[in-house]
Amino acid sequence: MSRPAVQPRPFDPARACALAFLALVLALAPLAPCTDARAQTLDDLRRAYDSQPPDRVESVLQSALRSVPDDPALLLFAGEMRADRGPLPEAESFLRRVLASSGAPPAVRQRAHLELGRTLYERDDPAGAHAQLDSALAGGGELGQAARWYLHLLGLDGSYGDWRTLESEHLRVHVQPGTPVDPEWFLGSREDGLKEIQGFFGAQLPKKIDVYLWRSSEDAQRSGLPPLGFARPSMCLIHARPGQSRGHELAHVAEYWADLAWRPTRLIREGTAAAFDLNAVDRLWFARTVLQRAGVTSVSVEQLWADRGEAPETVIYPVGALLVRRLIDRGGRDRFLAFLPDQSLENAGRVYGDTLTQIIAETERDLAQPAAPAQQDTPEKPSAPAPPS
Repeated sequence: MSRPAVQPRPFDPARACALAFLALVLALAPLAPCTDARAQTLDDLRRAYDSQPPDRVESVLQSALRSVPDDPALLLFAGEMRADRGPLPEAESFLRRVLASSGAPPAVRQRAHLELGRTLYERDDPAGAHAQLDSALAGGGELGQAARWYLHLLGLDGSYGDWRTLESEHLRVHVQPGTPVDPEWFLGSREDGLKEIQGFFGAQLPKKIDVYLWRSSEDAQRSGLPPLGFARPSMCLIHARPGQSRGHELAHVAEYWADLAWRPTRLIREGTAAAFDLNAVDRLWFARTVLQRAGVTSVSVEQLWADRGEAPETVIYPVGALLVRRLIDRGGRDRFLAFLPDQSLENAGRVYGDTLTQIIAETERDLAQPAAPAQQDTPEKPSAPAPPS
């Protein structure tokens, strides 16, 4: 299912949405000095955001801001970039400068309200987030629809008034009435699971993780949300259903704040979450079993590494989890964390060298073998993420 570009992104960082909107900014923003150079700079920033390290993008941005420090388009770009990657106080500052600018067109101001609402939620200021999203909603149009969607996604639209909320050290769990799960047990098991995952990632979260536990995925979809479960890692937000693995969505959040990946890949990002889903299972046996049931007799790890959404989750999840576990086992924690910001195959080759070639060959060979008879119960399938936008 595709969504308008203005809606929140499936996994965060919200790059596709921000970059698409900058095309509109170019058309609407008032002309600044050296218009051709400014337009070229914004075009360069759009192209670089998904393909270059953050420090390179930041260098171009700072150079442009020195020339036109009050340009609304550049301020908006700077705010959105920091909303995705931090630091969040700077994101808030840049977005408020957009709103204070007398030269910002209405659509740019509306987008700034939307992004500031997201930023304030990330800073654990739900009241401020609500006010900004209400301002974006009042502007109508697609951005207004996106604001309405955010208000519901973040639990700020009044739909959750009769839900029960429980808190622990790192979590706030909101439970829909009638959910067939003991809320206290759920909170405790997820708090323990997060601590186990954080023992590896060591991420500094900006706020408690808000977990909305629905009675069913169907209930969530009827309310306008994607199928459950899914995480919005930059906002420390999860929407879950009963029966999911303890760790999958929590691992998405922990991994995001540990590495702030500027070049994520589906195989590694989903493989990491699946590898840390806290299911006690032999990863090779499980991958073989799932692939065999799906009728898959061989896989190409390199093709899956390049996948942008075409491969089914029944392949990406188990193969990715097996690959991630082998990368960690062979290279250790520190090397894996150093690799995560740029998850491309090319960077993996630079980080792991010949070891990567060996791991890929062994993985493809091992997965071509039939699964042994079950020695343990098959763990539940890790929860699927929201569909790609």
